[in-house]
Amino acid sequence: MILNLLRVVALKIEEMIKRSFSENATQALLPEHEKQVKLSESDLAKVKRPRCDMCDVDMSKCHDNAMSFQTVTTNLHLSSIGSPIGRRTISAKRLVVFRKDGIRTAGIILRDSLSGGAAPTLELLSLGRRNPVRDASDVLPFIPQLRRFFSPLAKSITEMDMKAMRVPLHDIEAFTQTMLKVDLDGLLKGREEAESSARTEIHRVCSSWESPSWDELDWSRLKDLHVRDILGLRQQKLRDADGARCMACPRFVLHVRKLDPRRLLATDSECSSQCTTTNG
Repeated sequence: MILNLLRVVALKIEEMIKRSFSENATQALLPEHEKQVKLSESDLAKVKRPRCDMCDVDMSKCHDNAMSFQTVTTNLHLSSIGSPIGRRTISAKRLVVFRKDGIRTAGIILRDSLSGGAAPTLELLSLGRRNPVRDASDVLPFIPQLRRFFSPLAKSITEMDMKAMRVPLHDIEAFTQTMLKVDLDGLLKGREEAESSARTEIHRVCSSWESPSWDELDWSRLKDLHVRDILGLRQQKLRDADGARCMACPRFVLHVRKLDPRRLLATDSECSSQCTTTNG
């Protein structure tokens, strides 16, 4: 066999050896892929969402549109920083919503700039809780219709673990229209007078997710055609999610949480199956 291979001019000995090792490695992974498929399918079978007259009508469609809205919003943030107007949204003292380890958290922008090049980050003062725990509502995307379901924010400085941190731009859920009148440097250094003057302001905005303080800034000033297309798609996804009957369900968050892992597991199972089929 080796003599026959040597007669093929285009095939080098080094390539033959590499190919041999590659095929062996791929074949060795097949049993593991098959195992993962079986485990995912087994887990999927255990996840049962109870029947619900409200949620069964349009839960899946609402969920898909809401998650698409979240993805398009991330694209909007990344695309907007290409214009001077978009970059001005990164303004110190602007209130933002971001995710930290999967937990929805509030923060205040500390610097009027981004860093990180191809993977931009911004510096925030986190207003997150001390010893935060992930809530069922953290699986929901940040859209106006769903804010009433979110886990309450810490309402006082004493409940907060206020610290500076760098957050990837893709982890920002929303840039709000709200600019806080606080002494950021004083808060970072724990100055009593800064905390005292900020106490009322922070309590005002953190009293409820439904407060206008959490409304997004107006993106309509951006004139870039690509960004305009993203805004149009984003608005369409928002309209499609709006008015869904499932949102009136008193157990909406629980039912979404049951739906979400089913979809994640189904995707994982499908990807593993495709990998096994391709390599088989």
